Amino acid sequence: MAVGSGASISVTPPAGASTYRVTTNNPSGCANTSFVDVPVTVAAQTVGISPASASIMAGQSATLTASSNLSGAAYTWHSGSTSGPAAGSTATVTVSPIVSTTYFVTSVSGSCTTSQSARVTVTVAPSSPLPVELLWFEASGTALSWATASERNSAYFEVQRSADGRKFETLSRVASAGNSKATLQYHALDAAPRPGLGYYRLTQTDLDGRISYSPVRTVSATTKPTDFSAQLYPNPLEASSVLRFDAPVAAPVLCSLRDALGREIQHYELPAQVGVQQLTMPALANLRTGLYYLLLRQGTQQQVLRVQQL
Repeated sequence: MAVGSGASISVTPPAGASTYRVTTNNPSGCANTSFVDVPVTVAAQTVGISPASASIMAGQSATLTASSNLSGAAYTWHSGSTSGPAAGSTATVTVSPIVSTTYFVTSVSGSCTTSQSARVTVTVAPSSPLPVELLWFEASGTALSWATASERNSAYFEVQRSADGRKFETLSRVASAGNSKATLQYHALDAAPRPGLGYYRLTQTDLDGRISYSPVRTVSATTKPTDFSAQLYPNPLEASSVLRFDAPVAAPVLCSLRDALGREIQHYELPAQVGVQQLTMPALANLRTGLYYLLLRQGTQQQVLRVQQL
């Protein structure tokens, strides 16, 4: 089949290998005198993914990069199958599956499309047990506290906050003891809580870089700026426990500590200015083991804090 005439022609061969025969004619009008066969091979596009596989812990992410042997390639990523949910449209994507998932990438370069899409499986391992024995993690108002019964190869804790319970940001980092068999208590403060419902969790990172997560705690920040509010932390109590309160007016704060039966054990008055104040409460650390209630009143406003002594 003739594909052209002249010294130069352009051809678009099908995929694979093709052979073109060039025949020369004698300008005097004689019969054809010579020909030559020219093989043309169309390079098939190949697509690869790096890494070839990935393994992450729950809550972590993996970065996948596709490459093609042809220049100017465009990529589309899908999860589950080549027609599954879209996962990206660039050569490199970052994914955070909650279960083990296979990702497929298809590459197009010009009019050439891969006949086979490359794929990679991201394996999600369940969160490993905390390398510490976490006794409790509490979020009350803007105060967050937790305690450990023992620690092994622990590097640090991070307190994280979320507005929707899914995407978390780190508020603060607290160094841990590393290795301990004693009960240890920690505390942190959310200095600028968001209005509405807030979600808090604790991440623990060990010396090998592995991360584990505590249960999520929720706090409803419904207190108006003009209302009296107070938090006590750490709670359960220790000698360094701090009472933090936000006073809307400059007036004394009356405190009444009562036992589980409602009997008053301590009574005192705290001077207060407008705004946030913090006071250490060493007297509370001398209480016997049990459950108590701290009633705080400023003017007509009152708040009751549940207090525990281990």
